[in-house]
Amino acid sequence: MCAAAHQVAFLSASEAARGEEISIATRQHRVALIVAERLAELLRSLLVGHFALDTASAGAIRALMDGVSMLFGSTEPSGGQVRRGATARVAGALAALGISDEDGAPTLASPVARRIAALEEDNTLNLVQMQHSFLSVADDCDVIERLLADGAEFCHRVLPHLRMLP
Repeated sequence: MCAAAHQVAFLSASEAARGEEISIATRQHRVALIVAERLAELLRSLLVGHFALDTASAGAIRALMDGVSMLFGSTEPSGGQVRRGATARVAGALAALGISDEDGAPTLASPVARRIAALEEDNTLNLVQMQHSFLSVADDCDVIERLLADGAEFCHRVLPHLRMLP
């Protein structure tokens, strides 16, 4: 898992320790590798477990993950043959799963439509009301201002209180 992210972290740390400057193209390529890895992981976690016994869907998921990896992992220019092929592979795999760019709704009786129906039957998609923690997005500005004003001292005062939360 996350081999690209670990490789990028190792290379970046090694280069920083040696004081080496990295080109923008190298940075962009590394970011693209991590994005591709995260997308592939997201797709795997969203789709693979649900369609494991559906061999047609498994092939489409594999093609989708490979296409995404090729699309983001390629150093070829955007109009190149590898990228065009990867884009076609991703589009074909999404269509096979029932996801198109027509209207955003899954194709009737497609693997994705069946999965959504199953989730709705199980009430899995029902929203669960959750209590907010003692801090929320509304507190971000105040926290940042205190961090800037008080520095590490603010963190030392707040940290013991955070440990007491459930």
